[in-house]
Amino acid sequence: MFAAKRHLDDRALTRRYLAERGLEALDAGDEPLLRHLSQCAACHARYVDLQGGFDDAREAMVARADAAFSADRLAEQRDRIMRRIEAQTA
Repeated sequence: MFAAKRHLDDRALTRRYLAERGLEALDAGDEPLLRHLSQCAACHARYVDLQGGFDDAREAMVARADAAFSADRLAEQRDRIMRRIEAQTA
């Protein structure tokens, strides 16, 4: 992660990003990471850049998925799935 007088690595910053979104759990051992991130302007700036990049990538992927799967297409897919379920339970 980091040693005294060093900055956080990308892995530590990514763990923090995922934890903020409920995708990874931080524990008591991560307290130094959180403290360092709150006190170090350089690491905080890197974190903000990483966060922006990940958020931009997520938004781009959501837009691509929305374009590929229209509301009509999703409704048709849902109807097909429901018919299959009903056929299996009948």
